[in-house]
Amino acid sequence: MQSLKDNPDFLSISQFWEDAGVDADERYLAQLVRAAAPPEPPVREMGAKTAGSPAAPLAQKALVPASDVDANALAALAADAPDIAALERLVVSDAPFQLDGKHVERMLGSFAPANDVLVVNDCPQAEDFEAGQPLAGGVGRLFDAMLAAIGLSRQVQVSVVNLVFWKVANRARPRPEDLVQCRPFLSRALALQQPKVVITLGNLAMITLCGKGDPIRKRAGVLQDIRFGDWSGPGISLIHPQHHLVTPATKRDAWQHLKALRRTLDARGVERNTYP
Repeated sequence: MQSLKDNPDFLSISQFWEDAGVDADERYLAQLVRAAAPPEPPVREMGAKTAGSPAAPLAQKALVPASDVDANALAALAADAPDIAALERLVVSDAPFQLDGKHVERMLGSFAPANDVLVVNDCPQAEDFEAGQPLAGGVGRLFDAMLAAIGLSRQVQVSVVNLVFWKVANRARPRPEDLVQCRPFLSRALALQQPKVVITLGNLAMITLCGKGDPIRKRAGVLQDIRFGDWSGPGISLIHPQHHLVTPATKRDAWQHLKALRRTLDARGVERNTYP
């Protein structure tokens, strides 16, 4: 039987707390491991491939030049989606996105049973498509530890939507055309999900939903009013967990941001997960 201290989820959570300068006993951290553990069965992910199974072929829709992107037509297409499953199908196969002249994998996000919290990530990476959900790999393990530290879980009440639905080469900034094409589908996802709180990860997602202003290091953890399409409500920006992996010392600030997020969640009636 695997020792608790050999459990990678326990190590991830305990390391995050240690780096953040927070003391917690092992019994409490062991409870948090439950939130970081993968679910059985996995979270519902409409249209996403599962491990060991081939991805469904994408419909071969005509692509249009970047200069001819019709934002109004894409907005109308997104607005017709009656639910998240239909929106997922549009993103994965049906919408005529301009993708540099070739078809690439696309991912809208992953969706928890409850709609309490919606996280807006920047764009999926190769490991996300392999796992069939956004924020996979080391970034995902750290993000799950951050959520667990304040009583949240992607298996219960935290959904994740990508700002751009395809991988951007070398983690570069998405093109303006990418953002324009994806915006109506993100807007529709917010309208369909109606989350109590929105979390933006990283500078680009923050600017897109919250508008321009101070850099993220000054706005992270600060309550902001978001008005995006047909949805409006409270939002909190967080520094992307990828940055914490590169610069572990920033986890101390991240803990202060997470406590501010927890206060906003409490005010909106989002309950903490409880474990036996």
